[in-house]
Parts: sequence; structure tokens; C-alpha cells
Amino acid sequence: MRKMKWDQGLATTIQDFLNGCPITKFPTHFGQNGYTKLPMLSNISDAEALDAAKSWEIELFYFDRDGLGI
Repeated sequence: MRKMKWDQGLATTIQDFLNGCPITKFPTHFGQNGYTKLPMLSNISDAEALDAAKSWEIELFYFDRDGLGI
């Protein structure tokens, strides 16, 4: 797992990921092994993506083109 700073690059990564995935899997808020399902977000802005990342307290990991963690 690779941790990233909260910056423009991270916001863009989250924006691209959320725009491309109908079902998004992130580690749960409590850091358990389970996942939470989120609806697809369309046209999310960089600022919104950054705010979402902070509020979800997620740790990004590598995603393949289908949006699945690898």
C-alpha cells in the first residue's frame, strides 16, 4: 500500500478514479478489512475530490484500469 500526501496529484487521482468506477471500494472509515460501496460521482472537481479524500480518511493503493486494487 502506498500512502500519498494530500495534494493536487492526489485529488486528481481520486477524481479520475471516482469518475471511472460505478462501484468504488475504499478501506472502511475504521480501517477494517471490509469495504464500503459508494455511488459513481460524475464531474467531481479537484477540490471536491480532495475534500472527499480527507473526510473518508482513505489510503490509496494502486488501481488498474478497471478500478480494482492490484
